[in-house]
Amino acid sequence: MQDPNKLISFVVAFQVIVQGCKNILVQGFPFFYEINDMLNVVIMGGSLLMYVYALLTTGKLRIPVQTIVVLFFVGVTYLFTYMFFSQNVKYIQPTILRTLVVCFFTFLLVSKLSTFEYLCKYFVKGSFLITLSGVLYAEIISVIGHSTTSDWSTYSMTMSNVLLLSVLWQLNAYFGSKDKLALIAAIIGSVIIFIYGSRNPFLAIGFFVSMKILFNSKRKSSSGIAIKLFFVSFVLIVLFFFKEILSFVGGMLDFFGLGSRTLYYLINADTVDITTGRDEIHDELWDIVLNDPFLGLGVAGDEVAIQELAHSMYLSIFVTYGMILGSLVILYLFSQTIKGICRTSGLNHDIIIMYVCLVFPRSFTGGDIWANDSLWFLMALIISSLRQRKEAMV
Repeated sequence: MQDPNKLISFVVAFQVIVQGCKNILVQGFPFFYEINDMLNVVIMGGSLLMYVYALLTTGKLRIPVQTIVVLFFVGVTYLFTYMFFSQNVKYIQPTILRTLVVCFFTFLLVSKLSTFEYLCKYFVKGSFLITLSGVLYAEIISVIGHSTTSDWSTYSMTMSNVLLLSVLWQLNAYFGSKDKLALIAAIIGSVIIFIYGSRNPFLAIGFFVSMKILFNSKRKSSSGIAIKLFFVSFVLIVLFFFKEILSFVGGMLDFFGLGSRTLYYLINADTVDITTGRDEIHDELWDIVLNDPFLGLGVAGDEVAIQELAHSMYLSIFVTYGMILGSLVILYLFSQTIKGICRTSGLNHDIIIMYVCLVFPRSFTGGDIWANDSLWFLMALIISSLRQRKEAMV
């Protein structure tokens, strides 16, 4: 019989990589954009069948009790929303298949794993396909522009969020095994994000690189100390000459006929609204939550209240559950994360750190608890890692 860890890892990585490549190509190629709905049904429907098959054929790997408790809590949340917030249903139904597959089923399967070896192997290999999709995206929109906007913009948040995942897996591979090809791919992906994507991903990249360089336990030699000092000095120099460096980079991009939305907002931070309207959304939702702090608005409550997503994972939790229960949910997420970081080592620790950087720094200005697949992935990794540690100690 096939190793159940290998099967689950392949199915999960396959779904994430295929969906990610599709999301990037849809942003740049008009043909894929026109059939996007059909592609979503095919990919999500096919992935759901693969997930069910993996679940049924990997009974040897038990479902952790904590996973069952979390999914039960989620089920009650959705039931409560359907019973008392019927106006939310029309916002839930269009996204329920994606949420079911990429959040809940992924959470269920990944939490069953007893090793992350295969998961890491498949994601690193698949990350190069995402990078290739990003290169194709950059090529096509340099010619015809963005296929999903009327003004043919070259900016895509979707592309940058997908490409960010491949960049972090590649950086993790480089720091772990000195894979130079992975480093080159990560640099290419970062450049594409900088030119055509959002600023938000660089929070994750910056946090991850800083943590790996400054807190890597393997670097206790004199050369390791020198590298850390060089890195700190480099960061200080960049911060001191921030404007000058940005202007130089902007001049280089202009020379090649390219522009960068990220660069524009960084250079003009003193004169333009760099929040791009998020502060208004946050203020409006905070007023709603604070006016009725005991009861939330249910799943998709933000869309019902202001016809906008919360653009903050933390705020979306408060909107869904209210201040009291929402605070307990956030406390659970943070306590589990701290426990996962402190009680793991080796590959498990490295992957958890990577996903912590992917999720938490960016969640102040983006993300939603019901669509943030990286958050559910992280929680599954932590539950699985803690169970692995407990079983190893028995």
